[in-house]
Amino acid sequence: MAKPITGAQLNKQWGVGAAHALYIHDGHWYHPLKRFPGALFDRSGYILFQTEKEFRRCPYFSIGKDVSVPKPGISAIPGYVRVVGSPSRPAPYPPEEVAADVSFTEGSVVQIRVNRYERDARARMRCIQHYGPTCVVCGFDFGSKYGQPLSGFIHIHHLKPLASIGKTYRVNPIRDLRPICANCHAVVHRREPPYTVEQVQAMVQAHVHDA
Repeated sequence: MAKPITGAQLNKQWGVGAAHALYIHDGHWYHPLKRFPGALFDRSGYILFQTEKEFRRCPYFSIGKDVSVPKPGISAIPGYVRVVGSPSRPAPYPPEEVAADVSFTEGSVVQIRVNRYERDARARMRCIQHYGPTCVVCGFDFGSKYGQPLSGFIHIHHLKPLASIGKTYRVNPIRDLRPICANCHAVVHRREPPYTVEQVQAMVQAHVHDA
């Protein structure tokens, strides 16, 4: 029999960094958080509260002996971070992205090294909380297009080229990261060095004006 999933387990697996983590599969009932930052998890993602004041003032649930969250659960709360996959097989990044600092060799010739700062769950969450889950280039919103299952889903792009980032670099999610859709993200990385967000925005605007 498989061991039950716990908030502490997901907190560690998904790199959330909460001091107190609680898990309920459907996201409706929790005990109150007691240490902060604290996180509430369901089977698809989580929401992080930096302080007790932020937690208790959240208007999207009621706190008594337990925390009661109306349907569909915590996934409907602004700031919810959707993790693609299930708790037993977590995949906290968009499908074509891979985990931190992993390299692959294809045909013993091409090596791709990914940027861990774009994949850090806490940095992603803060970026999305600030800018919203909408592409800053073209305005695309996965939730508006595909519905609740994709609400809050978006790629995260790092503005600094990987080669310029040192080992001691500390990412600032608001200054250094931007939410960007899959198509625009692909365009940004179409060349080396990558296009800037502003350059791709100009491409989109020029196409709109020419249409």
